[in-house]
Amino acid sequence: PARYNFQIVHGQGYFVWSKSDAVFTLQGWYVPSSGSSVKAGWNIIGYNGVIAIKASALLASVEGCNGVVLTYLDSATGVYHSYVKGAPDRYDFAVTPGTAYFIWVDGTGTV
Repeated sequence: PARYNFQIVHGQGYFVWSKSDAVFTLQGWYVPSSGSSVKAGWNIIGYNGVIAIKASALLASVEGCNGVVLTYLDSATGVYHSYVKGAPDRYDFAVTPGTAYFIWVDGTGTV
């Protein structure tokens, strides 16, 4: 129903739930990369860069506090993958558009 329709706001994360596997296309205007505010603890962020980066690079880009852990759910396998700052390279995964990432930071800052 129309009462459940709402505007998607740039800089906010959303969870999408469905009873079964679903594919959808989110339409709208491309917004150039800009900083996202984060607060101490877990935050949900996205990545809209044109070129993929490593989890270590994203954690290193945190300003104003320390980015410690980056995690995402691989929807194809149902497995969570995590990179902890300073972990071996074999755990350093590619960060790409279209995936929600959970980032743990120790204070207020921007990514």
